[in-house]
Amino acid sequence: MLPESCALAGLHDLPLLEDLPALLAAPRGRLDLAPAVAPPWQPFATFRQGAAPVALGRMPQRFGNALRLGVYSEAVILGGGAVVDSTDGRMVVESFASASDSGLAVPQRLEGALSLLGLRLENEKIHPRRPWRRPARRIEGPLLHLTYRPDLNYTHFMLEVLPRLYHWLLFPEPRPRLLVSEHVAARLAPLLALYGVRPEHLVPVGGPGAPPVVAERLYLGSAPLWKHEAPLQALRGAADRFPAGGRRIRIQRRGAKLWFRNLLNEAEVAALLDRLGFESVALEDFSLSEQVALFRSAECVAGVYGGGLFNTLFCRAGTRVLSLTSPDYHRFVLDSLPPPLALRGATVVGESFTMRLDANNSPFVVDMDAVRAACAALEL
Repeated sequence: MLPESCALAGLHDLPLLEDLPALLAAPRGRLDLAPAVAPPWQPFATFRQGAAPVALGRMPQRFGNALRLGVYSEAVILGGGAVVDSTDGRMVVESFASASDSGLAVPQRLEGALSLLGLRLENEKIHPRRPWRRPARRIEGPLLHLTYRPDLNYTHFMLEVLPRLYHWLLFPEPRPRLLVSEHVAARLAPLLALYGVRPEHLVPVGGPGAPPVVAERLYLGSAPLWKHEAPLQALRGAADRFPAGGRRIRIQRRGAKLWFRNLLNEAEVAALLDRLGFESVALEDFSLSEQVALFRSAECVAGVYGGGLFNTLFCRAGTRVLSLTSPDYHRFVLDSLPPPLALRGATVVGESFTMRLDANNSPFVVDMDAVRAACAALEL
């Protein structure tokens, strides 16, 4: 059923359909929901040394993917979630790469995404590092693809997986079941439940190396990321049931998380923020739904850049954000929201002790004058 190697394809290669009823009836095709976007972008004020803001160290990725939703019949799903179209034997890029419209222009990015799945790129074809395994089972009925290998990391789940749930919300009842990773099924189902996803909706699949499965009917959407307004409005809407408030919260990390981007002078930062009325919270003390309620109740959130700060997706527009990060992990995501949903933020970029094997997670220190200047910029 699987060829020795696969060429690459995208949702744009499917036949174009007129509307959602046509998609529900077609054996194979796509809907174009929204074009790629380059929304007006106002970066957070950035501080590094002293009170003066600094120029950005690098330009962000400003373009978002075109929003597309496709359907395949008898699709083969490899361990880890990559999809092979049984019609032509090509692998669908949106099934394993979130930056599907721009990722192909950067071979290293494509190769990196494939390597996570035990695949390699050679002569513009995708090859398995080990021989393909035979499909273990066939899943009957409609499924929507909602798995992506890096979803083991909460940051990537919030940025690249959860926004795809928007496609599921477009379907009439009864909606398709959801193809998810075993990790998401075990750990993050309570968050999906805020959107009406019940346990019986979830169909877990194994990671790389697990036997493939065949889906009788598979829907697959491109990743909205944090670029498109409609998906983000739908996701933020889950927080509307919780009361808004005026809390100032500082995300405190503990345990194993301290090994990732360890802020070495955190005690100094905490003392300053305590004087400004912040309360320290450890997200491990809250259930996932309680975390959503917590961020909805906040008017300002501070913390080390990473998964915890990505819960600001549930904050009200205009919520103030103080992001502390290292030069090895300076990203432009929190400040990439469309204007009607935008946060008001400031970033303090510290100095890192760069680790050779894992630079992204290097420990770092921040300049306290820069932290005070960022707080002043946020009118704290």
